[in-house]
Amino acid sequence: MAYPGTIGPIDESTGLQKTQQQINNDTASLLSAQQQAASAGATGTNAGGLSPLTGWAQNQGFTPELLADNIYDSPWWMLPYVFQGIKTDSPGYQALRDIGGDPMALYNIIYGSNGMIPQESHGDYANFLNELYSGLGTAGGQGINARQLLANIFGAGSDSTLGQVMSAGDMSQQTRTLYNLIRDATNMGLNPLAASGYQSATARALDDYGSSMLTKNAGDTVGPAEYLRQNRPDLMVR
Repeated sequence: MAYPGTIGPIDESTGLQKTQQQINNDTASLLSAQQQAASAGATGTNAGGLSPLTGWAQNQGFTPELLADNIYDSPWWMLPYVFQGIKTDSPGYQALRDIGGDPMALYNIIYGSNGMIPQESHGDYANFLNELYSGLGTAGGQGINARQLLANIFGAGSDSTLGQVMSAGDMSQQTRTLYNLIRDATNMGLNPLAASGYQSATARALDDYGSSMLTKNAGDTVGPAEYLRQNRPDLMVR
């Protein structure tokens, strides 16, 4: 229908005003599309903010709300689903339960350094845990590359998920966040002595950062990651 004072809708293929029959056909098509969308939403497709689990997480039959409540605090609860028949008292289970780092930190380091993580549901994190644990617990699988993780941390842009995580809060919070990310990356990817040495050097460098910022005007301060990039090239990945 045209608004008062305007001509009727135009057929873009001919440039001519549409006939009433064409308008009726368009209306019927629009209603059909809306009905299909509503039907799809009722069966699980994203509709009005609702989104289904997808991929591996969907195939496991997880309850979305229980997944959201527990997956971040207890990611190892995924292990019996990743490895069917695994026993909780087995050495392999214990090794994967205590991998030496926070999977949530790894998720943000790996997927959040180059842009915004397009997470539609908690199932996306469950799918990552399946990928992570499968790689770590399978012969010939993928381990953690500390060099790449550190490169992601120090190369994260301000418009990325990881960059926003690292810039949240005041200087003290940003310093803790950066150190925790580095700790998890090195614990998982370096031998224990190398990880301890890198973490100790990082902690001292962050002490220097905090002390130096105390005499700055508010507009002259920089974040801890930027400070290390500028002043501690020895800690940068080469």
